[in-house]
Amino acid sequence: MIHSSFKESNESKVLIPDFDLEVIEIAIKFCYGISITNDELNVLNGIKLLQFSDKYDICDLKDSIEIYLFNQKSLMNICEIVNASIISNSIKLREQCFDFILDCMKKRIFHTDARVDPRKLISAADFALIIGDSDQLNHGIKHMELNTRLTT
Repeated sequence: MIHSSFKESNESKVLIPDFDLEVIEIAIKFCYGISITNDELNVLNGIKLLQFSDKYDICDLKDSIEIYLFNQKSLMNICEIVNASIISNSIKLREQCFDFILDCMKKRIFHTDARVDPRKLISAADFALIIGDSDQLNHGIKHMELNTRLTT
């Protein structure tokens, strides 16, 4: 018989301080094959589950959450999702998010809702620098100048 010397094996407890109970319960349900309802899952929980799956190396959960988050993307939440993909080493989700942002830029679709914190938005100019597109960079700079004039 194999015995573990970890204190968790003696106490029958494992502390997971970095995540709230709701996220841990959803992850446990997933691991046991229990269906997760739409009431339990939202973009914020999805982002936390992506981080949880990365930290504890639960590949199946990570794959499922990547798909869920990409399907939930919008102009309102794409920055949070792409930032989570970067933090959680989710290359596939990050690339899908960048493709979505690039597609929006090509179609000249920008988010202009003043209630959004501008620090959370990836500027068109920053994104164009990332992808090396000088036409998009020039367009992004013009768009930012226009928004600056409109808000001042």
